Amino acid sequence: MIGAVAEGAAATAEFSTLVRRIWSRWPTTTPRSARFRLYSGIMYWQVLGQLATGQPPNPHYYLHSIQAIEHAWRDPHTEVDLIDRLTQTVRGDDADDQHVA
Repeated sequence: MIGAVAEGAAATAEFSTLVRRIWSRWPTTTPRSARFRLYSGIMYWQVLGQLATGQPPNPHYYLHSIQAIEHAWRDPHTEVDLIDRLTQTVRGDDADDQHVA
């Protein structure tokens, strides 16, 4: 499924919609958890932006994005630049394709 998402905007949008539908069944309980759910939405918008410009996203964007979000959850100081890191991860701006959280 992740491969299909990386290959096309329709699959990415469909997967994003599915995630939101699942989340609607289990509402967040804190403002922090609600904010962190939004980070995955930012990730999907970045992927759709890449695809809209005809550029494929980093094939490892999903794993690296989830790792970055998880790292920021554990270490709140790293949340400050999380959106920038998600953008870099999706674009493949990681120098050696190894995400450093």
